[in-house]
Amino acid sequence: MTPGYAVDPETEAQVWEVFQTWSPHFKARLAESGIPGLLHRDENLVERVENAISSSSTLYVYDYDHWLTTRDVLEILVEHAPTGLSQEDAASLAALDARLEPLIRPGKTPLVHSRTHESCWWHQGLPPLRGA
Repeated sequence: MTPGYAVDPETEAQVWEVFQTWSPHFKARLAESGIPGLLHRDENLVERVENAISSSSTLYVYDYDHWLTTRDVLEILVEHAPTGLSQEDAASLAALDARLEPLIRPGKTPLVHSRTHESCWWHQGLPPLRGA
């Protein structure tokens, strides 16, 4: 079972099938920290982007690109079971998205990984970061 993901065993198995080719490190972390861990990583990145914009702190494209995977995982989990996240966790994710989405500058080419969806807004550009 994935902590914080309330789904039936069949849905859980389908989700883990999606992650079958992902790194063992990722799968171990997801199994250990689950939704709370993903939301914590998501919040950390949003705060880092906000701080990089409002101050002279540094955030690189690599950091944002790495975050895309965290947000993609959350999206995969929601797609497989929209009610799998608690109301509180779903509200937290929506609030984090609402903070970050206005900071994204549309790009000429979406940041698309082979396992993602081109329609996801977080792939449509970058926040103003170093190396962007």
